[in-house]
Amino acid sequence: MKKPLSHSFTSWCGVVVGVSACNSVTGLNDFSVKDGATGGTSATSGGTSSTGGDSGAGGDATVPECTTNQECTQKATAAAASGQTVAAVCVKPEGRCASLLSEACTTLTGDYKNDDTIIIGSLFSTVGAQSAANIQRQQSAMLAVQQINAVGGIPPATSGGGARKLLLVSCDESTNLVRATGHLVDDLNVPAIVGPNTSQDTLDISNQFTIAGDTVVMSPTAVASNIAALIDNDLTWLMVPNDFQRAPLMIDQINELETKLKAERMATTMKLGIVFRDDALGRGTRVGRVEVDMRVPAQDGRWIMALHGSQYARRDLG
Repeated sequence: MKKPLSHSFTSWCGVVVGVSACNSVTGLNDFSVKDGATGGTSATSGGTSSTGGDSGAGGDATVPECTTNQECTQKATAAAASGQTVAAVCVKPEGRCASLLSEACTTLTGDYKNDDTIIIGSLFSTVGAQSAANIQRQQSAMLAVQQINAVGGIPPATSGGGARKLLLVSCDESTNLVRATGHLVDDLNVPAIVGPNTSQDTLDISNQFTIAGDTVVMSPTAVASNIAALIDNDLTWLMVPNDFQRAPLMIDQINELETKLKAERMATTMKLGIVFRDDALGRGTRVGRVEVDMRVPAQDGRWIMALHGSQYARRDLG
């Protein structure tokens, strides 16, 4: 079970996404294994120990596989037998080794050998039709990590504690979103992810991975209003206005265009066709709980379209 990071993580949130509402996290490394009071070994967190291990007196707690990132890197490198270093970390509190890179996650920003490093992830479609914009978003997250690390890292969560630097694992979601997210959440236990870029992907990873994993998700471009309705302990965040907030602006533009076209064509009626994508973004606009009205007077002879719940209501007055 993954534990939250520290309150100081909010400073990273503000740099990367420019938002003050970031969730707090507590220390990842306040976990140790020591001899129990009555035989065997027992796991302790925050200095509170249980006696006798898992099954009472004489039982044994699980022995951790590792205590340092260097151990895991050496093991992974030896297992690969490729002659190249394989970056790996000791995931706390379980004390298990995990490779940082995968088929979908190919870029590291930060020092993976530092055992106090806070590992975070990014999820963007950096290959394919959307790559041009998403590579820039990924690079922005990388730059933020570099700048935070350059000034010492994330401030300590408690007085007298040490600052902790960040390690960003950048992943491409375009080929297999589930696999990329699973690597970040299940394999690496990251406390936060920047991305993904679409509303549907944001909903999918929240429902399948990040809510259960207690992972903060901050999408710079998702707009579906139902993301805010997720039962997620406020873990999933939008960085831009949602679809309902954007609708009045689109309506104003449509009305301005209609007025212009009618004047140019000397027409009294205009027809409008709406094509929407059948995903979270398209459905979010279509099934809005508020009425979206074209604000065209009925007596003018034009038509009005309104969205009521899950159904279109069209009144063709021309």
